[in-house]
Amino acid sequence: MDVTTEKDGTRGASPGRAGEARRLVWFAGCVALTAMIGAYWWRIPAADRFRAAVSPLDRVAGMNTETRVGWQFLWQARDVLPAGATYTIVGSEPHAETSLYFMSLAVLTELRGMPSHYGELPVEQGGAARYVLVSRCSLEPPGATLVQRLDDGCVWDRGAR
Repeated sequence: MDVTTEKDGTRGASPGRAGEARRLVWFAGCVALTAMIGAYWWRIPAADRFRAAVSPLDRVAGMNTETRVGWQFLWQARDVLPAGATYTIVGSEPHAETSLYFMSLAVLTELRGMPSHYGELPVEQGGAARYVLVSRCSLEPPGATLVQRLDDGCVWDRGAR
């Protein structure tokens, strides 16, 4: 249905057709977005689709397993270490160790962290820490005593420093 405007007498498309076209574009956009979300969702293994994440890092692409597991380890270590103690973190490789250290600043708020690596660079501060948190119990720090073996790592005590 065409409508003649009163102002200039020209004929234009009916408001009904323009509204239908807009609704069709919106509907197509919604279908496209839903399809993209569905495609992403199907890439997640079936067992994990409805599982609540344990850590904020569970579904981060490119995050290595040690870093994801480390989140739980840090929460476990929090219950073992005394408030105000100094600690450092040791991992299987320097980048994972650095990631764990920075995550520990958010979890171990009552303690004083001292990094032993910053990326590939060793940092001397870590040598002054009393407690050593070792992800996955991958090594035994020299001269340290095992305080507790946890699910995802070990806590070692090097004595007063």
